[in-house]
This record gives sequence, C-alpha cells and structure tokens, in this order.
Amino acid sequence: YGKFMYDDDNVKLRDSGCKEADKIGKYVIRKGWARVERLVAEYKDSLTIIGIRDKDYTAFVDTRDVTPGVFVTDCRDLEMMMIQTGVLQRIITSPIRGRDFSDILSSVYEHTRVLGYMRIMNEVCALSCKFHDFLKMSLLWNQTTHSYLSNWKDALTSSFLKYSEKEVTALQFDDFVTNNNLAVLSVYDVCRGHDVVNHLAWNLIENKYSQKNLTEMMKEEYSLGDFQRTALYAELQKWEQRNCRRVVK
Repeated sequence: YGKFMYDDDNVKLRDSGCKEADKIGKYVIRKGWARVERLVAEYKDSLTIIGIRDKDYTAFVDTRDVTPGVFVTDCRDLEMMMIQTGVLQRIITSPIRGRDFSDILSSVYEHTRVLGYMRIMNEVCALSCKFHDFLKMSLLWNQTTHSYLSNWKDALTSSFLKYSEKEVTALQFDDFVTNNNLAVLSVYDVCRGHDVVNHLAWNLIENKYSQKNLTEMMKEEYSLGDFQRTALYAELQKWEQRNCRRVVK
C-alpha cells in the first residue's frame, strides 16, 4: 500500500513488526491480521492509528466485528486483491511455450484452490499442519515434464492428513469442503496469493518469472486506479471524511 499512502511528518507507514509503535507519529498504517488487531486496539487511545490487514480466512474462524480502525483487503490477501484486477494478464501478454496464459492461470487456480481448502480447514479446526514444511510444490510437480503429477491431489491430501497434529480423515476433509460450500467461493477468497504466485512461477519456468520477480512486477503494475476501485479504498476514504484526515493519495 505504501506507494498510495502519504508518508510524511503527519503520516507514518509501518508494518506490523514495528517495535516502536508509540514513537512513529500521528498515524500508523499496519499490515497483518491478529497482530494488527491487537496493535490498533492497544494504541488507539494514544495515537490516531489505523491498520490494514489481509482478510485471510477470518470469516470462517472469527465472528467478531473487525476492530474499529482496522480495514481489510477485498480478497483473501493483498496479492489476490492485486491479481483480481488483472495485473498478471497485463504482465504476461504472450503465450508461454505455446500455452495461452489464461490456461496456465486456470490450472494454477485448480491446484491452489484445493490447497486453499486445506488452509481453511487448518485454521477452523486448529490442525496445526505446517504447510511450508510438508505441503511443498515438489509433492505436485514433475521436474522432467514441467507439469503437475497425475496423482497430485491424492499426494497433497495424504500429506495434509499425515502432518496435521490433530487426527483428520479424507472423509472429514471432503465433508468440511461440502458443508462450508467452499467450492462455490471465488478463487480470490479461497486461494492464498503466495501460493498462486509460487505455482505460477513453477509453471512459467523462465527465470524472469521467478516468484520474486513476479511479485515485484505485480507491485509495479498495480496502479492507483486499481486501488481506487477497491472496497478497501472506499472504506479508507470514509474514514478520512469522518476524521478530517488524509492518508490515501
């Protein structure tokens, strides 16, 4: 959000890891989720402070109203909010190894959606599965053919069940997806942005489309006009009007 926010003597931008929140000026813009909620609640009486956090999967695990002064992304996270505007299609305009980019992106969504279902269940049921350690891309990917394995879903599910700290079965996972109507939700609310970019980098192969480079390209391509079309921007404007303050450009 930084390039769309004022950052001067009156407005200070900090991420949620800042350790000196009481020394950083009149306004604080923060990212994150549980930590953001706590920090805004903690400092709201001593600072004019607002926070911006990912929506994440809180709709499934937290029925409380969002802390006053905290704003959430339109989609699951910032990356998905950016992707929703079509930034990836604007970055990659030609076929990749003869494949149309829209087909590649659809395949990425197919796989990261299932991973998203598992992340949601992990949150809701407090399964404590460590995705970074045990649900890696190597479970799904054939390094020789540069394509997804035919048994990717079974391999991913088996690993999820095996490394969840609480016992869970394949039937319970399927029931969770069905009972929560996850299949009808938008990819922008189910898929984790980091997963989408990571899978996309594996599919595109070329070094210029590494995960790091894609992330930087997205940041560069995402425009103020894109941001101004979001519900998040509209809510920030309402806050400005109520408080007679400017935080967004």
